Amino acid sequence: MQHLEILCTGLDLYNPFDASVFTVACLTFWLQAHLGGLLYELAFNPILHITCNGILFGITMSNRHYSKGWLPHMKTKPYGDWLLFTDSKCINSAYHALKWHLSSSSLLPKTVPLFAFETLNGSWSPMQKIWFLM
Repeated sequence: MQHLEILCTGLDLYNPFDASVFTVACLTFWLQAHLGGLLYELAFNPILHITCNGILFGITMSNRHYSKGWLPHMKTKPYGDWLLFTDSKCINSAYHALKWHLSSSSLLPKTVPLFAFETLNGSWSPMQKIWFLM
């Protein structure tokens, strides 16, 4: 948790790239997800990779906010599965990080990779695994 807090303070979450980095970190942590399942190193393939339109938000019957994202392919589930998480109600909440990331790049088409971000010239770029790690 402390590592995520330090990362958050070192990033400018008003910068779409930094917002994407923080969201990847939060989702990887809270979902205990394999980074290779969320990001990719070669070409984006919507049949294999999570997209913005694969995300749903809701509220449980016990009044907890949650989100889920459809990951079309996983090593252990080749036909895909939902990634589910609730709002942890802390500064590093994956739910709030994802909402912020999506709002900071709200002009992007819904068919782009989930961790795509708006660039300075108005186009978009997918978050690359190497950029995230750097």
